[in-house]
Amino acid sequence: MLLFSKHHRLNVAPVVESMNSSVIGFVTQDAVMELLLQSSGLEWLDKIADKQLSEFRFANVRKPVLVYSDQTLADGLHILSKEKTGVAVIDRKTSRLIGSLQCSDLYLFLDDSTLFSKRT
Repeated sequence: MLLFSKHHRLNVAPVVESMNSSVIGFVTQDAVMELLLQSSGLEWLDKIADKQLSEFRFANVRKPVLVYSDQTLADGLHILSKEKTGVAVIDRKTSRLIGSLQCSDLYLFLDDSTLFSKRT
């Protein structure tokens, strides 16, 4: 849990086989969040779970980071690298949110090489 704190800026942590020190998988920040949401009886989580988001004071309130859907993946990756936060994907014509791009999404590409072969 501490690996995913704001001080470490990790979105994914490797799972290492102790016998031969090989990486056998990854634990993502999303998986930890899902586990927490399914948990009950954690006193600190129970205290904050039902609070409205507006009750929390976010330290870096600033303009949202975004990329338009007609930009390239490379553009999105450059923004991810520079901003170190998730990026909203916006339709330029309608200004509607159509998705998001996060550093953890890159593991999909690394883990499934067929994503590249299915390109049109």
